[in-house]
Amino acid sequence: MFRDIFAAFAQQFPRWRERRMIIALLVLMAILPVGELLVLQVFSNLLVEASQSLAGKLGTVVLLLSLFLAGFAVTRGLQHGTKFWRVRIFRAAFADLQDRTGAGAANWQWARAFGVSSIIADLMQIVAVLGVLFYFDLVIGGVSAVLTVVVIIPLSLLYRRQLRVQLELMDAPVKRVEAPIRERIYSGEFAAIAASAGSGIALALVVLRIFSGGLDVATAIVLAMALRIYFGRIAALSPTFMRFARDSLRHQRDVERYLARNGSAPDPAADGDFDSDTDADPDAVAAPVKDEKAESRRRSALVGRILLEAQRGESARFHRAASQLWSNGDVTVPERNAMRGAEAFLAYATASSAEAVADDPVPLFWWSKPFPGSFDEWLNPYLLGASTGRAVRFAAATGAQEVPPHLMMGGSLASHAQSRSILVGTGVSKLEATVEPTAEFISLRGPLTHRVVRRNGGSVTDSFGDPRLLLRRVHPLTLGGNNGRLAFVRNHSDVGVPYVLAENMDEISITGSAPEQVVGLVDRLATYRGVVTTSLGVLVVCQSYGIPSALACEDESRRIKRMDMELRDHLLGSGAEGDWELHKVPLDLGRVPWSLRLVGERIADTKLDEISAALEFGLSRQAEAVADALERELADQELPGDG
Repeated sequence: MFRDIFAAFAQQFPRWRERRMIIALLVLMAILPVGELLVLQVFSNLLVEASQSLAGKLGTVVLLLSLFLAGFAVTRGLQHGTKFWRVRIFRAAFADLQDRTGAGAANWQWARAFGVSSIIADLMQIVAVLGVLFYFDLVIGGVSAVLTVVVIIPLSLLYRRQLRVQLELMDAPVKRVEAPIRERIYSGEFAAIAASAGSGIALALVVLRIFSGGLDVATAIVLAMALRIYFGRIAALSPTFMRFARDSLRHQRDVERYLARNGSAPDPAADGDFDSDTDADPDAVAAPVKDEKAESRRRSALVGRILLEAQRGESARFHRAASQLWSNGDVTVPERNAMRGAEAFLAYATASSAEAVADDPVPLFWWSKPFPGSFDEWLNPYLLGASTGRAVRFAAATGAQEVPPHLMMGGSLASHAQSRSILVGTGVSKLEATVEPTAEFISLRGPLTHRVVRRNGGSVTDSFGDPRLLLRRVHPLTLGGNNGRLAFVRNHSDVGVPYVLAENMDEISITGSAPEQVVGLVDRLATYRGVVTTSLGVLVVCQSYGIPSALACEDESRRIKRMDMELRDHLLGSGAEGDWELHKVPLDLGRVPWSLRLVGERIADTKLDEISAALEFGLSRQAEAVADALERELADQELPGDG
C-alpha cells in the first residue's frame, strides 16, 4: 500500500524541481499541527493558571494572549496557504499533461496527485504528532503507536480489496454508476470507524492518567487535542487511500485508451463507465469553443485519412494528405506519432522489388497501436515481408466490418480472429478467452491456446510455435563480444511503471515500427551481455538468436497472470528446454541477481522448420481463400438467363 503511494509520487513528479517543491510543501504541512499544538499549550496554560499564578499579572496575561493569537494566525494562515501553493506546483508540473495523455487521463492525474500528496502529508503529520505524544507522555505515545498498527493492518487489506473491486467494476459488461462510489465509501468508512475507536481508547487513557496523577490538566488538554488530530489524520487516510485506488486504475485506463487511439479518429464508445464521483473541479477545465472542436475533428479525420492511404500503399495520396496536415498549424505529438506509424505502414505496403510487384500484397493483421508502434508487434510485418519478398498490407480485423481473407501471426491475437482469419502461431491471453471457431487455425503458439480453440469448437492443430522465432533466418546475426552490460526493454503497457535500473543496466525503448528500426533494435540487443524484458515478444527474439534473457514483471502487476499463461504456452509450443520462468521483481531492478536469472537458449532448427512450413501453408491457404472469395463474388454477380 505505502509502496504504491511512493511509487506514484515518483511517477507523478519525475522532475526534481517540482519534486523538491512538493517535498518542502509536505514537510511544512506536517509540522503545522505541531505548531498548532504548541500554540494550544500556551492557551491551556492561560486557562489553567489564569486564576492562580497569573492572578493580578495583567501584562503577562496580555503578552501570553498576544503570543497565542499571533501563533494561531500564523499557523492557520500557513494551513490555507499550503493549499494554494500545492495547486500552483501541480499546474507547473502538469502544464502539458493534457496534450500527452488526453483530457480524461489528465483529469484523473490531477485527482491522483491530490490523493498522493494528501496521503504523504497525513503520514508525515502522523509521525510528527506521534513525536509530540511521546514528548508529553510516554504511555500515551506508546499506546497510540500500538493502536496505529492495529488500524493500519486492516486498512492495507481494505486497500487491496478496493483495487480488486474497482478493477472488476471497470471490466464489468454492465456498468452501475453507483457501484464504484458505494464500494469506495463503504471501505473508507470501515477503517475510519476503527480509527475512531482507537481515538476513544486513547482519550479514555488520558482521563485515567489525570486521576492517577500522571498528568496535569494543561498537558491533558494538549494531549486530548493532539490525539484528536492524530487519529483524525489516521481516519482521513482511509477514504483518501480508497480514492487513490480508484483514481490510479481510472488514470491507467484512460492513458491506455489514449495511447491506443493516438493519431486515429476519436472513438465515441471509448468511455462507457464514467464514475461521476470525482474530486476534480468540473469548472477547472474550460470547455473548448466550437471552432476548436471543429478543427480538432477535421485534423483527426485528416490523420485517419493519412493512415488509411498508407495502409493501402497509396504513396502519392499519403504524401498529399501529409503535406496538408503539416501546412495547417503546429503538428501535435500524437499527430507526429501517427505520421511515423503511417510511414511504417507505407514502407511495408509498398513493393520494393520488380519481382514483388507481380505478387499481390499479403494482408496481415497485427497490433499497430499505440503509434508510432511497438517493436514486438511490428516484428510481424517485417518478418513476413522479409521472408516472402512481398508487400504486406494492414488488415483492420478488429472492427465490426468483415475483412478479406488475411493472416494473423504470433502474439496473443487469436481472440480478435474473424471467420476469414488464417492464424499462424497465434495465441490467447487467458484460458477463459473466446475465439471465432470458423477461423482457420494453421498453427498455434502452444498447447494452452490449443485447449481454448478446441473448447470453442475451432479446428484443432498440433503444430505449434511463434513465427517471430524465425527472425534469425531473415536477419542473421553472429553473437560475439558484448559490452558487459544488461539491456532493459519494457512492454509498452509498462510505460508508467517507475522501475529503477540496476547500475549495469541500460533501458532500450521498445518503440519502433519501420523496417530499419526493427532490425536496428535487434542489432542493438545483440551487443549486450543479456536482456531483461517485460515483453514476451522481445524474449522470443532473444530465444531466436540465443541472447541470454529473462522475462520479468513487477511483483504486484495486474499483468502477472496473463504473462505467466502466455509464457507457459510459448515455452510448451516452442520446445524450449531451458529453466525459463516469469520473474516477479520489485521496482528496484538493482536488487535482483540477474546473472542467476538469465537463460541463454537458442530454439532448435527443427522447431523453426516446423514453424516455417506452417507459415508457408498459411500463405497458400490465404491465396486460396482470396481466389475462392473472388469466385463466389463473380458467381453472385451473374444474372439468370432470359429463359
